[in-house]
Amino acid sequence: MVDRSSSPSARIAVVRRALTCLLVSACGFTANTGTGGAPADGAIDVAVVDAPGGSDAADATDAAIDGPAQPQCMASGTMDMFQSNTPCSPWATFDSTGGTQTTQSGGKLRIAGPTAATGSTHGGCIEIGLSAWGPLGVFISVDQTLSGGYTALTAYVASGTPGTIVVENGSIILREPGGMDVASAVYAPTAMRWWRLRPVTNGVIGETSADAVTWNMLGRVPGPPPTMIRIDISAGTNGVVANAGTAVFDNLNVCP
Repeated sequence: MVDRSSSPSARIAVVRRALTCLLVSACGFTANTGTGGAPADGAIDVAVVDAPGGSDAADATDAAIDGPAQPQCMASGTMDMFQSNTPCSPWATFDSTGGTQTTQSGGKLRIAGPTAATGSTHGGCIEIGLSAWGPLGVFISVDQTLSGGYTALTAYVASGTPGTIVVENGSIILREPGGMDVASAVYAPTAMRWWRLRPVTNGVIGETSADAVTWNMLGRVPGPPPTMIRIDISAGTNGVVANAGTAVFDNLNVCP
C-alpha cells in the first residue's frame, strides 16, 4: 500500500517498484530463462493494484504513469500478435475450406464463415512444430466468435487432443480428447474474452478471463498432461449455416 503522507514523486516510485515485482513474480519467471513456477491446480490467479481514489490526484498520476496490471507472461510468452500479412506466419500453416476465409490484418486473425448455405466448413491455423507447455499454459484473446458455428482453441499431441475450449450455440465448453464435454457454461463474451489451457498434475485445466490477469476455472480434463503441444486456432460450421459471421483472435501466448 502506498504511504499517502509521502510526496507524489516518492509514492510513484514505490508503486513502480511494487508493480515491477508483482508483474515479474506473477509469472514466476527467472530473468532471461523464461521459466517459472505453477499456480495451484484450479487456483484463480489474482493481481492486486492500489486503485486510484476519486479525490486523490497523486493516485491518479500513479495509475496514468504505470498503467494497469499486465497479463501474465505476455512479454516473454507472446507467440503471435498477428502483425504479418500471412495468417499465423511463420509458426503455423493456415487453411480455409467450405467457404470460410482465414485472413490477418490490423493485428487480428479473422476466420470468416460462409455467407451462404453450405455443409461443414473449417478455417484456422495449426502449428507446424511443437511448443513447450509450461505451468501457465497457452492463452489467447477471442474478440469475437463465429455466430453460426464453432470457435476453438485446441492443444494437440501426436496421440490425440489434451483439451479444447470451444464456443458454440451460446455455450463455452471444455472438451476432452474423445470429444466428450467435460464442463460448460453460458458464454459471456466480455467476461470470458481470454481463453487458457494449462497443464496441472494429472490433468489439463480450461480457464477464462476478462483481462488475462484474473482467471476462472471452466473445468478439468483428467489424465497425465504432455510437456509439448501443437496449437490449433479454428472456427467453422458443422452443417448448413448461412451468414455464420466472423471469429476474431488476438495476441496468442504460450508460457514455457
